[in-house]
Amino acid sequence: MTSRFVHASAPTRPRSVHRFRGLALAAVIAVLLAGCTRADKGNGAAPATTTTVGATTTTADDAAAGDDERCTPARALAADAPERKGGTLPFGGIDRRYLLHLPPQYDGTTRLPVVFDFHGHGSSATVQLFYSRITPVADREGFVVVAPEGQGATPHFTLLGATATEADDVEFTVALLDELIGWLCLDPTRVYATGMSNGGALSSVLACRAADRFAATGAVAALIHLPQCAQRPGPAPFVAMMGTADPVVPYAGGRVNCCGNPNIPATPDTIAGFARSSGCEPDPVTERIGPDVELQRYQGCDDGAAVELYVIEGGGHTWPGSPIDLSGRGLGATTASVDATETMWAFFERHRLVPE
Repeated sequence: MTSRFVHASAPTRPRSVHRFRGLALAAVIAVLLAGCTRADKGNGAAPATTTTVGATTTTADDAAAGDDERCTPARALAADAPERKGGTLPFGGIDRRYLLHLPPQYDGTTRLPVVFDFHGHGSSATVQLFYSRITPVADREGFVVVAPEGQGATPHFTLLGATATEADDVEFTVALLDELIGWLCLDPTRVYATGMSNGGALSSVLACRAADRFAATGAVAALIHLPQCAQRPGPAPFVAMMGTADPVVPYAGGRVNCCGNPNIPATPDTIAGFARSSGCEPDPVTERIGPDVELQRYQGCDDGAAVELYVIEGGGHTWPGSPIDLSGRGLGATTASVDATETMWAFFERHRLVPE
């Protein structure tokens, strides 16, 4: 397998730019979600680093074999440039909005990793950034964050492709990635995705349908394993967090209590599917990393990949590590034993796409 890099002309700016204003704390809580606190980095994560072998395609004009860490000419942005906050991308007949966060390390010359952070069903990009508290981690670690907005009257992401009225959100995500690589100094070998609920499910779908573009993906409170995972050309590192008492997406499988009420398999069966698709050994190694958290780590995966599941015993439909109790809103308990954002990033930074 070899990487294909499509060279393009000088980078262009987004075709239209939209400024976004943050929500006040009370408003964010009112729409469901709240922030996370920082825990010890990589709580429960495997030590050492691993490398994922895969293929990637980029429209960056000066990328070469995935190992060029510099952008020439530089792609710097003024501190007050509206593009720093986000923009819109025409896709599927509508302008799709997204939020963008550049860390202080962004100078337009050094290629930085990028993490997509997808919101839950009925939520928004603003709420997700607040809830996941990913931007302080990005500022500390030096990676770019992209938070796309869903589509529809109740914002959401499609998981099974385009419909008669909605676009394919995997295709939209890849198109947005290409757009951003075209004018920002990003590293196409270090692209990652995570998300909450519907957004976590989309991240798991990217592991099946876009493993050649995403070095690793992670899901919180929802994950699905598509048949395409069995046909993809290589392994895909994947990490998930699920609560055993989730009142929305049942850990044991069955009827989902939202979003059209689909029936889903049990979480252990789903994560085992990801392990099979990455050539891992069939039985995970389990480790107790907290009084209410068990880590199931699949080993022996192809090409240095990894598949991990954090089982939150008694956990609800929440983002692990949040200091705000949402049990009164019917979403169940939130663990303080593991921080989803810190753990996701610790997993991500152990993986990158490397051409054969």
